[in-house]
Amino acid sequence: MFQVGMVLLLLGGFCIYKSPWILRHMNRNDTQGVIMVKMIGMLLAFLAFWLILSGEIPQSMKFIRIFHRWRGVL
Repeated sequence: MFQVGMVLLLLGGFCIYKSPWILRHMNRNDTQGVIMVKMIGMLLAFLAFWLILSGEIPQSMKFIRIFHRWRGVL
């Protein structure tokens, strides 16, 4: 789940910061489209954050351990 969370976090960030670019390539350039793409990006980022916290950190990435001490609390 950790790897899936990392991929979704990258996709969510891409949707949030590149929403005008995405819509320009889809030949749509309206305000509602930008808001919808940004909302999709935010939902992906929140889902990714939850997956990262609930997933097991891979052995090769043990140096990250952001919330290791508080694992039981979260």
